[in-house]
Amino acid sequence: MKNRAQGIWMAVVAWMSWGCGGTTPGSEPENALGEEQRALVSCSTSCPSGPSLSCWGSTCSAADNSYVQCDGVYQYCQTTQPPLDCSISSESCVNLVGTACSPRGAQRQCCLEGLPTGNCTCTFSYQWMCTVPPEDP
Repeated sequence: MKNRAQGIWMAVVAWMSWGCGGTTPGSEPENALGEEQRALVSCSTSCPSGPSLSCWGSTCSAADNSYVQCDGVYQYCQTTQPPLDCSISSESCVNLVGTACSPRGAQRQCCLEGLPTGNCTCTFSYQWMCTVPPEDP
């Protein structure tokens, strides 16, 4: 009798544990192929010498005036710049010094005394540091 009671008790425990954690028909996810659903995100940046860049993916990042990256694929801004027009005062080295820039380490030409002979570098504080004409004594 003792063995029979143990057998019934084991059957009840097994039956109860079978009911826990199982799935019933129709309770499975609708995605029967096991595909993972992910939200798409978008990243974009404007480029100083060309069109804006953008991309879509499950992950992305961007750096202003430099690149966008989606799912590990990078797109870079064009590095060629239009010819320098020294008749525009904003191209003068003196007028560019201390203005905002990005990314750090970027370089560009500027005009010295009406000629495209100066250079600027974007500093760690994101400001242009440029060649300036020597001051008259």
